[in-house]
Amino acid sequence: ELGMMPALQHIRFASNPGLVGTLPLSFSSLSTLHLLDLSSTGLRGAIPPELSRLEQLTDLIVTQTQLEGTLPIEMGQMTQLRNLNLSHNLLLGTLPDLQWNRLKHLKVLDLSQNKQLTGQLPL
Repeated sequence: ELGMMPALQHIRFASNPGLVGTLPLSFSSLSTLHLLDLSSTGLRGAIPPELSRLEQLTDLIVTQTQLEGTLPIEMGQMTQLRNLNLSHNLLLGTLPDLQWNRLKHLKVLDLSQNKQLTGQLPL
């Protein structure tokens, strides 16, 4: 299981539509993970709040999957993020106040093509 590999820094399973399931909670124990790319997979379900434990994560790219539900407010704790791309999913609900000002390294924020995100733009 990948969650038992504490030195793992990059996970890239993009463009494998046969990989199905939900975002594994075991990923939250990968304290040295910098990149997580699960784009164009059969991934579905909600984004677990436990993902915010990935304090070293710089790139979270989960596009063109079946992620659904709301963005967990805990994502605001991922202060090293440079690239947050959750486009082309089924996310909905009010865009939470992630304390965007804490995400000082964020260079790319792509939440386009989701089901129905609402609320104030984080400007």
